[in-house]
Amino acid sequence: MRLPKLSIATFIALLTVVADTSISFYSLTSLPVPKVLAQTNSEKKAEASRLLQQGNQQFKTSKFQEALQSFQQALAIYREIGDRNGEARALGTVGLAYYALGDYQKALDSLQQSLVIARELKDPKLEQSVQQVLSIVQQQNNPRKAEADRLFQQGIQQFQTSKFREALQSWQQALAIYREIG
Repeated sequence: MRLPKLSIATFIALLTVVADTSISFYSLTSLPVPKVLAQTNSEKKAEASRLLQQGNQQFKTSKFQEALQSFQQALAIYREIGDRNGEARALGTVGLAYYALGDYQKALDSLQQSLVIARELKDPKLEQSVQQVLSIVQQQNNPRKAEADRLFQQGIQQFQTSKFREALQSWQQALAIYREIG
């Protein structure tokens, strides 16, 4: 079979139509449409809420790294949809996860961001709960408290090795610091 001779313009026009048709047909029949594109804000909010619940379960079973990931995913969604209340709650949980992982500075940063939003929203219940957790984390991040904890542990080790006078001295020093920092 012999193809008829076509002018360059006709050939380009046919090629364009064929190319457009095949791309459209291919994209309609073969490529999956991502669900993310079709999600509404309420669906995204439900997903963020599910991630927070998942993170809470992971946290309760001491899977702190996994919990942190779930909380961070929820935070990203709340920020994407502009849900400030959800963002504040997610930041609080991110702070708790960092606290459990021993990263007190990141815990403080997250909790302080949560507190700012809680105050913006004029949500006294949320503000109070964030402040309570924040004060606990601030105490853990206190170098004086860390020194007192070290002295206390040192006293236990001294006591276990029958160094009773040294243990008493370590505990007295720890007690003085605990009193100092309240």
